[in-house]
Amino acid sequence: MKFPIGSYDNANIDILQAALNSACEELGVSGDTKKCEAVALLILGYARTGQTDVNKLTAYAIERFECAL
Repeated sequence: MKFPIGSYDNANIDILQAALNSACEELGVSGDTKKCEAVALLILGYARTGQTDVNKLTAYAIERFECAL
């Protein structure tokens, strides 16, 4: 299931939400809206390449977020 540009069904949203929740929790930023928004943008950017695996989306966001610090 490839993520369509600009359109997400419930299954896509569930994958993205799971990756976001997991990444924010692991990074310790769950209570920081701005940081969670930054993580979400990383996840969305990677998802647009066709990546749909929750674990890979999560790992990518964590790695990129930590590199940005």
